[in-house]
Amino acid sequence: MTAIYQSEVAKKSFKNCFRILIITLTALFMAVLNTNIVNIVLPTTTLFYNVPVGLSQWVITGYQVICIITPLIFVKLSDYTGKSKMFIMGLLVFTVSSVLCGISTSLFSL
Repeated sequence: MTAIYQSEVAKKSFKNCFRILIITLTALFMAVLNTNIVNIVLPTTTLFYNVPVGLSQWVITGYQVICIITPLIFVKLSDYTGKSKMFIMGLLVFTVSSVLCGISTSLFSL
């Protein structure tokens, strides 16, 4: 059985594979849920901030651009810092930015 695993990291990863799967799937679910929330709340955002629909659609565009750019940056940084540390940092950035968006007082701060 030890011939299958090349290192201690592989043994530890296999032992924790279900924990890793649950954490990863939970993070993926939160990202998809957040994307759907941003799309659904567009009319409410337009009314709450009293701005034209075209202006409030920039929130969705900006969110999608950030969702495309940040993984590229975090993947490159994870080569230097480690994938686990970068995953936790990415979740932290995601959580803090979601809270800041929730307490924004204007469309531009959002």
